[in-house]
Amino acid sequence: MENKKNKSDSVNTSIVDIHSDRLITSSRVWLEVKDVMSKDVVTTSPNETAVSAAKTMSENNVSCAVVMDKGSIAGILTEKDLFKMIADKNKDFDKIKVAQVMSPSVDSIGPDLSVLDASGIMEGKRIRRLPILKDKQLIGIVTQSDLTRALTSYGMWKDVGEIMSSDIAAIQTKTTVAEAVKIMKTRNISCIIVLEGNKVQGIITERDLLKGIVALKKNPVHIKVEKVMSWPIITVPTSYSVFSARSTMEKMHVRRLVVMDGEELCGIVTQTDIFKAVKQKLQEEEEKNSLLLEHSENSIYTLDSDGRINYVNPAFMKLLEISGPAELINKPFLPEKFWVNSEDRTWCLRKLKKENVKIKELALKTSKGKIIYVTMFSTFTKNLYGHINGSQGIFYDITDRRLAEQSTADAYQKLKTANDELKQAQSRLVQNEKLASIGQLAAGVAHEMNTPVGFVASNFQTLNSYVKKIRDLVTMYDELIAQIETSEKSELRNKVEAIGQSRNDMKIDFILEDINGLFDDSREGLDRVTDIIQNLKDFSRIDQPGSRDEYDLNKGIEATLIVARNEIKYDADVKTDFSEVPLIFCHSGQINQVFLNILVNAAQAIKAQKRDGNGIITIKTYTTDDNEVVCEIVDDGPGIPPETLSKIFEPFFTTKPVGKGTGLGLSVSYDIITNKHKGTLLVDSTVGEGTKFTIKLPISTKENEEKEIAKNGKENSVICG
Repeated sequence: MENKKNKSDSVNTSIVDIHSDRLITSSRVWLEVKDVMSKDVVTTSPNETAVSAAKTMSENNVSCAVVMDKGSIAGILTEKDLFKMIADKNKDFDKIKVAQVMSPSVDSIGPDLSVLDASGIMEGKRIRRLPILKDKQLIGIVTQSDLTRALTSYGMWKDVGEIMSSDIAAIQTKTTVAEAVKIMKTRNISCIIVLEGNKVQGIITERDLLKGIVALKKNPVHIKVEKVMSWPIITVPTSYSVFSARSTMEKMHVRRLVVMDGEELCGIVTQTDIFKAVKQKLQEEEEKNSLLLEHSENSIYTLDSDGRINYVNPAFMKLLEISGPAELINKPFLPEKFWVNSEDRTWCLRKLKKENVKIKELALKTSKGKIIYVTMFSTFTKNLYGHINGSQGIFYDITDRRLAEQSTADAYQKLKTANDELKQAQSRLVQNEKLASIGQLAAGVAHEMNTPVGFVASNFQTLNSYVKKIRDLVTMYDELIAQIETSEKSELRNKVEAIGQSRNDMKIDFILEDINGLFDDSREGLDRVTDIIQNLKDFSRIDQPGSRDEYDLNKGIEATLIVARNEIKYDADVKTDFSEVPLIFCHSGQINQVFLNILVNAAQAIKAQKRDGNGIITIKTYTTDDNEVVCEIVDDGPGIPPETLSKIFEPFFTTKPVGKGTGLGLSVSYDIITNKHKGTLLVDSTVGEGTKFTIKLPISTKENEEKEIAKNGKENSVICG
């Protein structure tokens, strides 16, 4: 019996084509016959009369009955079988048994067969019905009507005028049924149009013969077609869509529609016509989709509800380097030999059972052991009732990209290592530059310290002589006190006179007066030594990365001048014009190194002129409206030629003879000011007049420094001069 369930038969299952960002509907996902079959099957036995079976079919409004014999299918009785019985002019057909007219050769199918494959069997066998068996038991029947309904739901946009049968037969209303049957048998058609004159009155079909002749045991020779024909007929225009035609047939419980063009009869569209048209269209689409899948560059697969592989395309096999689909079909997804990590397989299979999956990177092995990397997309497929019946997915080969990324990462690591080594080398060079500067200044610093230390040492020799004389005088006083107790007065007087003479000879009064001056001079010398040492310590301070302190620009310049005094004083006089400037946060040791590099270079440039007198170096500090502190260092030396001026901040560039300079002083200075402290280092020079260096440093608070470090992360600095 035909299935009248009103359900949507379409399945919209798709996978992502990540190569083109389009959806490719899988041609492998179809409804199965169990989703559309009729479960209430009319059965009969071989020994039952054909008339009785026809009556049962008529009462149940079905087009066939399955003939069962001892629990097995013996054949099938259809309207066409009964039509042939009438056409053979069996006047006593009410005595004919089912076994005599049934179709004994019956094809059956299983419930899991797709509707498209079932349609192919029907078309190939030229039948309209297929019993459904499961474990050799009859569980239903699928008819051409069931399949037409299912297939049409996949889409059909043709008009009935394109698929109708225009070669039709027509008879008048007074024609006998026997004559109509003869025409139908001769022309092998299932219906005839009934006319009265030229006007369509009805249609006579095999079912009409079943109900009006066989079931009622009437003689077709004596019955006119007008008595058994179906009327009124249902007509549609040629532009009527196939989809609408199928819906109308189902709604009106008919299997044919008369196609009219106005008042003119054009043809008949039958359920078989629709079935063939839809089947052909979907078969073409199936073949087209199959070609797309077979020729796709993306690796596509499908799984059944148990997670077993039921399809892989050639790209999938090529990706995994397998010889044929037999290595994968009907096997769990994927066999363990294709996984680099078995834990990945367990995790992936668990996710595939629960949800649609997108895995950005998955490591697999080909059958030949080659490591590959893929991006995986998987989505569930569902049947008519919304139940998951499998999944389909795609592998996108990202091996080249992954290897390129790994190569890039390796290259980056090598570059980082080389950069770290370069930084270490730079740090060593910078430290060597600082040591060279300190070595260059060492003799001058020693000279500066020698003078105060010399007169402190001289004063101590004098003090030693003074103290010896005072000690001798004190000894004499001690002896006098001892003699007072025993000597006569004249003896005491003589002794006092002798002591007084000794006091005069020793110049005790002068010593007492001069000793205070010696102490003052010594104290001044020690203070000078202390200042030199402190300034040297300040100048040579090693700054810690990420740690900045308050810095007084003027005091920093003064400390540098003291350290470099002996290097400068023989060639240049220094003039200072300090303004009151705010404290800034910086690496003081680095800034002092910049001052030293520029000052020493200026002195050396003046010295190279071999002039009679000293040159002049002027140092000026001030603040600007741009929230900066500025230091200008100007010399009246020979100046720098234009072709050299553009290179002075380049590493290792020097105009000094080989062995006299590293070429890093100004390069390091530029890095300290511009990169480490976000300041500006400018130079302006005129040959024959001199050079001016301008150093600009931003005024920042400790809070601003902390925010800047927090924003940029750990400060990237190296220990430099």
